[in-house]
Amino acid sequence: MRVDQDTCDWIFDNRQIAIHHPSDRFGQIGPQDNRSIHPDDYVGKSKRAIQALSNLGQQGGYVCAEYRNHQEILVGVVDPGTHDSPPYHRRFLTPIMADD
Repeated sequence: MRVDQDTCDWIFDNRQIAIHHPSDRFGQIGPQDNRSIHPDDYVGKSKRAIQALSNLGQQGGYVCAEYRNHQEILVGVVDPGTHDSPPYHRRFLTPIMADD
């Protein structure tokens, strides 16, 4: 399932980060996206991506995010211990033009 442009714009405008892996723990795509934030509910590269996001929330770290149809990238910080549920606590820095 594709994330629509309005949603992508909202994520960018609100300085959020997101990853989209709609498959379930069997690698199947159902009638709705898998909305789980638990890595064991995924397989393969989807599981690794969700685990990376979970680790980011647990341990904190830096984020560099690109967004469809936006030339800017966002660079910011996710505070440690903010992994329980979105929105994760984060402090985004000033957007940077991709060709800078």
